[in-house]
Amino acid sequence: MVELSELWYYRYCRITVCYLIGRRSGHQNMVELRSSPRENIPERCVQTQLVMQPYMERQPEVTANMRAILVDWMVEVQENFELNHETLYLAVRLMDVYLGSCAMPKARLQLLGATSILLAAKYDERSPPLVEDFLYICDDAYSRQDVLRMEHKLLVAAGFQLGMPLSYRFLRRFARCNQDTLVTLTLARYLLELSLLNYDMNVGLKESLKAAAVLFLARLLQGLKPVWTPNLVHHTGYQVHQFATCLEPLHQPLVTPSNSLRVVREKYSHRSVL
Repeated sequence: MVELSELWYYRYCRITVCYLIGRRSGHQNMVELRSSPRENIPERCVQTQLVMQPYMERQPEVTANMRAILVDWMVEVQENFELNHETLYLAVRLMDVYLGSCAMPKARLQLLGATSILLAAKYDERSPPLVEDFLYICDDAYSRQDVLRMEHKLLVAAGFQLGMPLSYRFLRRFARCNQDTLVTLTLARYLLELSLLNYDMNVGLKESLKAAAVLFLARLLQGLKPVWTPNLVHHTGYQVHQFATCLEPLHQPLVTPSNSLRVVREKYSHRSVL
């Protein structure tokens, strides 16, 4: 059930983009795609969009800790620019997609993070920041041409498909369907944002499964009973045993918080997040 929902979410986004392009160019891509959607979506692209495969062993210079530091910085950029949460999650996903397809020198890692946010902002924001804004936050370590080249590489690596399923969107839907309180949703968002720092929680897992796991954990920490209701089983498509292995790594940052990766914790320490 969940696999189909994520697959059709991806297809819906792709069909919408093709429809808009078709209207502007006068082609009939929309009709062709609607008639046989499975044939028009390469299997490799579908797998990349739904489940991010492990890639760190193919990165000679980048480590999981470097990735965590970069994501921590990306959260700070998102907060400083007051960007949507969806923009952050899409940016991290784009970064992972690129790292999964290309070897990245560590000296260009910040460029990848900044450009991922720029591209995600263009997709999700009404008024995205300018290229010059990202050059400034990188202390002019890169040129405008560097950013534009990286943007093109990111689009190619993503197959020009930016309508990716995101755990944040699934979480909002699940919480809304279950009529959870804002406090419960905010706690789940906090857990989910902390998980962005963990490489292992961002590969090999469906986005909807991770969203279900953080909502379960948020309800458990609040002492709500029953923790996992039949309504949540219906809307998420998951039983508890299906995401049980995710609960410990999701809870670990609360038990032993990192002293160096503090941005997410400081961000959610303000009352304004409620």
